[in-house]
Amino acid sequence: MEKQLLLSGKKVTVSFMINGDWQTAIYQVDLDIHRDEVVALVGESGSGKSTFATAVMGLHKANQSKVTGSITLADQELIGLSNLEMAKLRGEKVGMIFQDPLAALNPLMRIGDQIKEAMAMRDVYQPSEYKQRVLELLDQVGIVNPARTARQFPHQLSGGMRQRIMIALAIANNPDLIIADEPTTALDVTIQAQILDLIKRIQEKKHAGVLLITHDLGVVAEVADTVAVMYAGQLVEKAPVAELFAHPKHPYTRSLLKSNPSIEQEQDDLYVIPGTVPALAEMDHHKDLFLQRVPWMQELADQPIADELVEVAPQHFVRGEAWRTFEFPEEQVQ
Repeated sequence: MEKQLLLSGKKVTVSFMINGDWQTAIYQVDLDIHRDEVVALVGESGSGKSTFATAVMGLHKANQSKVTGSITLADQELIGLSNLEMAKLRGEKVGMIFQDPLAALNPLMRIGDQIKEAMAMRDVYQPSEYKQRVLELLDQVGIVNPARTARQFPHQLSGGMRQRIMIALAIANNPDLIIADEPTTALDVTIQAQILDLIKRIQEKKHAGVLLITHDLGVVAEVADTVAVMYAGQLVEKAPVAELFAHPKHPYTRSLLKSNPSIEQEQDDLYVIPGTVPALAEMDHHKDLFLQRVPWMQELADQPIADELVEVAPQHFVRGEAWRTFEFPEEQVQ
């Protein structure tokens, strides 16, 4: 049975006004998310993952950025909606778990009041129902003493508890799509596992779609159904999770996997991808920007490539053409 399409991004491009010039941060991104599907968007810091998420949420300021292309949520076009129109969709249709819960939560409001405020925007509960609904949400996300936590302020909670509060806020109005932006950053391994399990259980219970933004490939292997790899504002590869881990095609994906620590590999040093993600002003999105960082592929770095990803195996898409026939040196996993 084919899953219901929730989010469809087509040729999504986001530019920012920097020093009087428009600089492109993400370029021609195509990404779909279905109900009951977890899509992981992976890549280094600065690759454009959060920029795509905030474009979906309509959080870019019109005078400082511009978003083009098409983003449809349940067949409704999001690009071009006013702030008021987007505000009606946030929470009800799409909820977001932000990367830094301490910064995202209001330090001057009690936890229960913040969750109540999020629900009140939808105006679906009677005044007498809010308190019970707040306690139900806190219990649902694994808070041991919901009544006490509802009376506390964000600074009185641990990092793991604050992240659970962010999840409660994101699901307060039963959204169809949940965006989780680095939900396990700065948490210890045990708490990370609990948060990931919580997100997965909520997604399965609500039959929601999830966009999981992360740079942790261990997280991806554990919870994702589909993986989209982003580099320098471009999608370079997209495939089902098992297919991508077993048969990575793009040199950047190969490098990411090689740099991931593994108990199965006996080596003294961790692999480090050479170089850095280029600055916005240095990005020529008509070329494969990662090849500039691969010393033995410099001859291909200046060749123009098509914007579209090409299907190289069932449901496995890759951007770029020249390197596909390139013979990789045996000692290189890139």
